Amino acid sequence: DRLIAKGRRQGRREGRAEGRAEGRVTGALEGRIQLLTRQLEARFGALDATARDRIAAGSDAELDAWGVRVLTAERAADVFGD
Repeated sequence: DRLIAKGRRQGRREGRAEGRAEGRVTGALEGRIQLLTRQLEARFGALDATARDRIAAGSDAELDAWGVRVLTAERAADVFGD
């Protein structure tokens, strides 16, 4: 019984640690998406659903590239390379 209880406690600790790590990654990604969206809207006005969907589906590398391009783009489409 003691070994089972110890195993359960260990499993819970590991599960909580994994959940916190996943939450941090998800939160960081959501924050990057929100920041890029706000930057684009500040420069170019409201974004259409296609642009919002594209940002939400962007990879880490794409979000990084778009985050840099928003600084010099003349129009929103330039940020995405369109």
